[in-house]
Amino acid sequence: MMGKDKHKISSWKQYNQVLVNWGSALNSLFVITILKLVKRCKM
Repeated sequence: MMGKDKHKISSWKQYNQVLVNWGSALNSLFVITILKLVKRCKM
């Protein structure tokens, strides 16, 4: 039983890490897009 619980926790940590990675990737993409739009408007 304990072994299974440990596996669940580690997979949850992995899942959480993936979410964090996706979040930061999407966030940087979002920022880059906004910066491009702002530069276009200024020109």
